[in-house]
Amino acid sequence: MPSYHALKWRLLLPQRLKVITMKFPKVALLYLLGLSILSTGAQAQTGLAAKASGGFVMPRIVEDGTGQFSSPGGQVVSLGRRLRENASSLSRLLKWLNASIPPNNSVQAATTKPHVYIGLSADGERYRALMRHFGAMIPRGTLGDEAYVLHITPASVELAARKPAGIFYGVLELMSLNSAAAPALDLHAATVVDWPAMRWRGVHVGVGSRADIPLLDDLISKYMPALHLNQLILEVDYHFQYKSHAKMDDPSGLTVADCQRLTSLAADNNVRIIPMIDCLGHQSWAAHTNRLLREYPQFDESPNVPADNSGIYCRSWCPSDPAVYRVVDDLIGELIDAFHATAFNVGMDEVFILGECPRCKGTANDVLFARAVNHLHDYIVKQRHVQMMMWGDRLLDGNKTGYGSWEASTNGTAPAINMIPHDIVMCDWHYQSFYNGKKSDFPSVDYFIKKGFRVWPTGWNEPDAVESLEAVSLQAHSPNMVGYLASTWIGLASVVNGLAGDATALADKGTASVVSAINLGARIAWEGHSALVAAAPSVAPAAQ
Repeated sequence: MPSYHALKWRLLLPQRLKVITMKFPKVALLYLLGLSILSTGAQAQTGLAAKASGGFVMPRIVEDGTGQFSSPGGQVVSLGRRLRENASSLSRLLKWLNASIPPNNSVQAATTKPHVYIGLSADGERYRALMRHFGAMIPRGTLGDEAYVLHITPASVELAARKPAGIFYGVLELMSLNSAAAPALDLHAATVVDWPAMRWRGVHVGVGSRADIPLLDDLISKYMPALHLNQLILEVDYHFQYKSHAKMDDPSGLTVADCQRLTSLAADNNVRIIPMIDCLGHQSWAAHTNRLLREYPQFDESPNVPADNSGIYCRSWCPSDPAVYRVVDDLIGELIDAFHATAFNVGMDEVFILGECPRCKGTANDVLFARAVNHLHDYIVKQRHVQMMMWGDRLLDGNKTGYGSWEASTNGTAPAINMIPHDIVMCDWHYQSFYNGKKSDFPSVDYFIKKGFRVWPTGWNEPDAVESLEAVSLQAHSPNMVGYLASTWIGLASVVNGLAGDATALADKGTASVVSAINLGARIAWEGHSALVAAAPSVAPAAQ
């Protein structure tokens, strides 16, 4: 009798067949053939079916082959010339296989050993032919950058892609299919064609000190690759050894060298790091006031609030004081330089305190909020030429959308959406399926798109809500809908230990639900469907 995972594939593949048949009639046969590897319990633990029990993202199209590619180790690997210039996408494979590369990398190198050919479509006819034969299935444009074709026969393994990112995911697939202990290979003959449904598949976490670096290493090199996540919003805030303003230096915070090493590690794992400082609001939490307003109390928007922050949610800085931005711009600039960042997230969610200090009193909240956004945009985008991102809740009307005062605004900031540049990426966070007793269709996704913004829908800890939000996002069919982002809010150790399947971490229901939601969201973002996607709390790390 087929295993649960084999049964899951047998149910999922006909759904995909219906979709692919309409778009690509010539390749529908691949789905039918793919069912054959799941037809019996004996086969369910070989090849692709064995992979299903490991927590990995499932490939889209599978054609079963005949026989096995087997090698005791020491495979000869031929790399395309252009691919060799981007060898970071292959570092896992070469280390894992302990492979040898023939002199001059000639694909005609004389050898009696089984051969592995890996290259970009621009690297030669072997790779062009592989991509041409199966290319009708792979979307053109940005999504195709991460697509790949993996063709396994008893005589050889061939992996081709248009871009190095596709090779990276093909390498992960190849390693996950192997049923032998590395560096030996034992692969069931098959053809796999795969690509993502969403361009940006991300997770947001915070870092508290240098002590978190080993956790970040594991997140970036093990669990993000396993779930095919390619964007990491790293909320640093004031936990960095800043040099531009001595008062803001955190001796236990990240160093420039730390950030550079993390950036290099991320590049090797097809991950972009997007640093973040939570701006304007969230300048305190409970009785603790964050470093900026402790060191520069003159920047406080609510100077009359007691020192223990009683009676408020979070402090804000004054959006009307130019001196604030002379400090904050420098801090942002240091993080951009340290991470060689191409994007920066400025936060700006849940801003409830505005218009209270003498400089701001009498000015409308939408004007004050837009003033802060525009100051930050002038520096990040116009001066540093870096993409700007922010949480989008303050630009939504809480009453019109039905979201209420947390996931949207009821204090007059929403009209600021018409006062700010539209090249900002809006991280549109929503954590529930139902609002006021009604299932939401998340109108903000379409609203931001129609306003001209790129929108990055963001979920949290309810798998049902994540599934609903991603379903709406996938139906948007707009280049301005960029992907899916998982927020965490439980601490980096809980996230990483939960993804690792640590029993102590997962005994906490909050951690277990967040980890399940990350897993589910990542799978939908890659696979492009939601039915029957497993939400198991542990994720098998990508092979090292």
